[in-house]
Parts: sequence; C-alpha cells; structure tokens
Amino acid sequence: MKVALEKIYIMSKDELIAAVAAANRGRMNHPAVLVLDSDDAVVKRVETTPGSVGLVDVYAITGGVNVVKVGGKLPLEPGYPLHGN
Repeated sequence: MKVALEKIYIMSKDELIAAVAAANRGRMNHPAVLVLDSDDAVVKRVETTPGSVGLVDVYAITGGVNVVKVGGKLPLEPGYPLHGN
C-alpha cells in the first residue's frame, strides 16, 4: 500500500481511509471502493466482477484477469511507474 499511497493516491493512509468511506457512503450493497484482506481476494473479486479494477503484487496475477498498462508499461517492464523503491 505504500507505493499506492505515494504514487497513485498521493495522500496519507488516514486521508485514503476517509476518502474510501466517503466514496462508499450510502452504497452498502454495492460499495464503490473495496479494501480486501489479500492479493488473492482482490484477484478473485476482479475475476468475478465485470469492469472492476484491482491493485495487487505482480506475482499474484493469474490468467483469470487482464493486466492494464500504466504509463504505457506493463509491471515487469523497465520504467513501470508503480515499482516500489
């Protein structure tokens, strides 16, 4: 989550928690944003929810999901913008 906080959301953990709560307010049956317990849980949810997007470690990806390029790069390509340091 450190990489996501720094490079995607550009906010603190507390700010992200508040933003997720605001996005989901009034949407208990169909929340806009989910935070799941593991990469495997995210992959399974994305596999079964058309149009969904998930953020997981590259080694959790299975053949059941499509990988989206970020900045024109795939996760294992040099210059991929979401590499952790």
